[in-house]
Amino acid sequence: MGNGVAVAGLLAAIAALFGGAEAAGAQQVTKAEFTQHFADALRQAEPGVTVDIAGDLELHAKAGPEGRQIFLDNAYRNYLLDPSSEKKVIEQYVASFKAIDAPAPVLDRAQIMPVIKTKDWVDSALAAAKAQGGKPAELVMEDFSGGLVVVYAQDTPSNMAFLTPGDLGKLGLKPADLRQIAVANLAALPDKIGVKRGPLVSIVVAGGTYEASLLLLTDFWKAQAAKVDGEIVAAIPARDLLLFTGSKNTVGVAKLAALATEMLAKSSYGLTNQLYIFRKGRFQPYAQ
Repeated sequence: MGNGVAVAGLLAAIAALFGGAEAAGAQQVTKAEFTQHFADALRQAEPGVTVDIAGDLELHAKAGPEGRQIFLDNAYRNYLLDPSSEKKVIEQYVASFKAIDAPAPVLDRAQIMPVIKTKDWVDSALAAAKAQGGKPAELVMEDFSGGLVVVYAQDTPSNMAFLTPGDLGKLGLKPADLRQIAVANLAALPDKIGVKRGPLVSIVVAGGTYEASLLLLTDFWKAQAAKVDGEIVAAIPARDLLLFTGSKNTVGVAKLAALATEMLAKSSYGLTNQLYIFRKGRFQPYAQ
């Protein structure tokens, strides 16, 4: 799923590392203005939908007998990270709204991607589904390290659909097959994986959606190991943020820890401020 909006978090992290304004000259809009702009965009994209503003960052959309509440808190928070991105933020979230009612995509092995999440996220997602009276879907997932799990999703141009055991059956796959297929798809991302290096902390860039999942690319990290002082210590404060330094770069590790905490608090797609060290071919929690 193309995600120009998530790059806002990346820009904020780069600004924190290397200096510079995130959005020079951009004037912030208020919550009320953002809500109005979003409502106008949704009406234009979906002429058959009645859109009413229920309050700041809250809409009610109705296309038939049933309506739907739309909460824009995450969208507005993403916008604030880069005030020049309002149009892109709104376009992405309008597309996500339209994708909810779109037919389920045909299952395709080539679109399966690994997504690193926290165990707390999984618990919250299941609890939210139960609270809404729905039957929680059983996600296909496996433990990763230190409170993190890997869930698997089919990525399409408009949304991300998490796989269920039933989906695996339809694909003729076993859970043990997933990691290899998904990691190969991740390594073949159309957005080139690059590294912006700093004297203390470096940042990995890969399109703004799967940066955290790049912890799964063992060969990539083996190649990076020769370029740091000591072992690799990494942070994934959000799904679109992946930073690292060397374990012997004590000032860099301290900077990495501070950035992880700062960016976790700012991100709409936060993960963890825990640091991880690459040791014996895999990441494990790092204790300072």
